[in-house]
Amino acid sequence: MYLNQKWNDKRLQFPETFSKRRLHLKTVEQMRRIWSPDTYIVNAKQANFHHITTENRVVYISGNGDVFYSARITAKVACEMKFHSFPMDNQECVLHLASYAYTIDILQMHWLKEGPVSYKKDMDLNQFHLTNVTTIECIDMYPDGGFPCLKIYFKFERRVAHHLIQTFLPTVLIVTISWVSFYIQVSCTLPLLASHLLCWLNDTGGNTS
Repeated sequence: MYLNQKWNDKRLQFPETFSKRRLHLKTVEQMRRIWSPDTYIVNAKQANFHHITTENRVVYISGNGDVFYSARITAKVACEMKFHSFPMDNQECVLHLASYAYTIDILQMHWLKEGPVSYKKDMDLNQFHLTNVTTIECIDMYPDGGFPCLKIYFKFERRVAHHLIQTFLPTVLIVTISWVSFYIQVSCTLPLLASHLLCWLNDTGGNTS
């Protein structure tokens, strides 16, 4: 994902006579010299920046002190799911962003009024179909104060056809093949062996897929 942030820092203002274009900071060393929000992903299990073939981060500074920060991030996020209606269930996952050290009286976080989240409408997932994306602004309360946070809710609808092919059809085949062995004479070892072997192959193929 691309994490884009924008804020204003009056200390970075410069006259138009100095530069009519935005200042471009691309190296990590340059970015560390300016203040930036300490945004982190609260429910991330694993996350990292991209560095190939160059650092996938950039900062633009305008003359009025507006700072635009963009970074490319890959993150694995924890999501609690309920499977009571499986495989015809709908799931909702959240991406929870917050400030790590600044309380609400020091830092405030807001979504853009128009188009806060952009994504591919035709995103193709094997097991799910993304049906809706919503955003909210929130405050995480802790003993040492309230911290500003932002949340994105992703609603997914499970693709029933995928599980009919990958789960239910192999199960029906296993049960059907296993019952065939009851109608084979004990002396016919080869057909018995073949039926058990087919059951094993079907079960193994279903687990690995």
